[in-house]
Amino acid sequence: MPLVYSEKFTENRKIAQAFMTAYVKGVRVYSDAFVKNENKEKVIEILARHAGIDAKIIRDGFPAGLDPDQRMNVAGIEAFQQLFVEQHFTRDPIDVNKVVEPSFAEAAVKQLGPYR
Repeated sequence: MPLVYSEKFTENRKIAQAFMTAYVKGVRVYSDAFVKNENKEKVIEILARHAGIDAKIIRDGFPAGLDPDQRMNVAGIEAFQQLFVEQHFTRDPIDVNKVVEPSFAEAAVKQLGPYR
């Protein structure tokens, strides 16, 4: 699931980068919990408390598919876009590479190291 920044938010690169680095750290904690089963109950409790929902909903649900290094699947986005064009949800495809900006995630991974 990609993280989307507005153009205005990216005007202050330092803040946008700090946010991405914090987000990547959070995604890694989430992945450790739901993929590696590390501190899973603690993470579920924190998510439930902050979302204001019963922890059972999270425990019994399906985990989100989040890339711990926030890599973008450009080919996947292009395939979805093609489906939208074919189904007439949109008329003309765009160049996905013009809207995908991986440098914030890449800088976060450079600072944190690749996910293990």
